[in-house]
Amino acid sequence: GTLPRSIRVIACSSSGADSQEGTIMRENYPQIHAWIGMSEGGYVNHPADPGGATDRGITQRTYDAWRKSRGLAPHSVRGISKGEAETIIERQYMDKVGADDLPAGLDYAMADYSVNSGPSRAAKELQRILGVTADGIVGAETLAAVLSRDPAALVVALCEARMGFLKRLRHWQTFRRGWTERVMGRVDGVQTDDIGVIDRGVRMARGSADRYFQKDAASAKLGPEGIDPEAVRRKNRP
Repeated sequence: GTLPRSIRVIACSSSGADSQEGTIMRENYPQIHAWIGMSEGGYVNHPADPGGATDRGITQRTYDAWRKSRGLAPHSVRGISKGEAETIIERQYMDKVGADDLPAGLDYAMADYSVNSGPSRAAKELQRILGVTADGIVGAETLAAVLSRDPAALVVALCEARMGFLKRLRHWQTFRRGWTERVMGRVDGVQTDDIGVIDRGVRMARGSADRYFQKDAASAKLGPEGIDPEAVRRKNRP
């Protein structure tokens, strides 16, 4: 079914932060990596894609720079390991948009935008939505503004703005179907059972809907899409 656009969830509080904050926030990372992995897939080298050769969301250009920074020789990105790709995604894309400090759901929406279009663009998009200085740096001003807003509503606004950007790209007609499904899902709007960033992000932000987070006997903790409900509730705690 379709969720109402005027979704209300409990935002993170700026009080009560402690030394465990980063650990709590990073509990969302395995789920974020899983969803980004589903969207990115394996090796592709579409002639119309300006990113060029890409595997697990890592372009050859990014991989070359990553290896050079570690004193390693260039190597084809094709066949990059899951672990190495996820490390690069965390360092180059998630950390640079402050995913570790963002409310559940918004962290995923920002991480996916960052991987797809770069951390600076993702950060500036969020800042424009928040009405703060769009400098591409998710710092104290941006985080304070985030904490005053509904995370689910921010996910919706970010995804809609992201689609506006994608539609302005010269290669929109070539990739419109895949990009639309990735960001908005198979059905426009926010759905309870769709696969878009907007759908998954809002579900994660809402976090309290038990049918999305029922215990799974095989995984003990994770729900149907691999979400850990307790981690989400701790992250979006009052």
